[in-house]
Amino acid sequence: MIELAGAVLALAAHTPDGEVQSAYTRLEDCVEIEGSALVNERCEGYAGWAVFVVASEHSAGLAYSQRTRVEQQAQRPVRRGAFQSFSPVVEWRVRREADAWVPFATIHRWTSATPVYDPDAGAFTGETQTEEQVLVVTALREAGPIGACHIAYVDVTEVYDANSVARAVADLDADGFRCGYEDPVRIGAGEAVRVMARAGRPY
Repeated sequence: MIELAGAVLALAAHTPDGEVQSAYTRLEDCVEIEGSALVNERCEGYAGWAVFVVASEHSAGLAYSQRTRVEQQAQRPVRRGAFQSFSPVVEWRVRREADAWVPFATIHRWTSATPVYDPDAGAFTGETQTEEQVLVVTALREAGPIGACHIAYVDVTEVYDANSVARAVADLDADGFRCGYEDPVRIGAGEAVRVMARAGRPY
């Protein structure tokens, strides 16, 4: 079981090594990083990991490590709308190692939206229309030159039970993904079936 403990959902103890679960943190209680015209903040993540948030008028980016922070923040799924934003909740895939839960991947929901225009009034309404949602799966690299990188984009509008598919992708591919050499893959309905078959999970 997982229960709420402040901003982090704490995992139950007494589980065997190698078991994988999820923990959750929120992008809150962040500290502003000075010296930038953009919104630039450092938020507490899970198990000592930090989450660096950068945002402008039309888009935003995340990094999970100080190493290659700018490059990580530049990694964003292709958007179909004018604006791109993300959820305040980050899911961490964590593995039991000895007496600790060690994060090895994250899953994070991103939304692409377009302002609604009223042709009769000849003006924007102030509302937005969601064009697309994807779950961004990111591999974490505790050591090495690259701190983290995107490995997959799961299309929420097309994929049934997208959260389970994203978890399967993280569990299967995060450890072996070659950050800096491989490109993230986009996962639609057909690829989702193949992912779940590889994971041996019902779908």
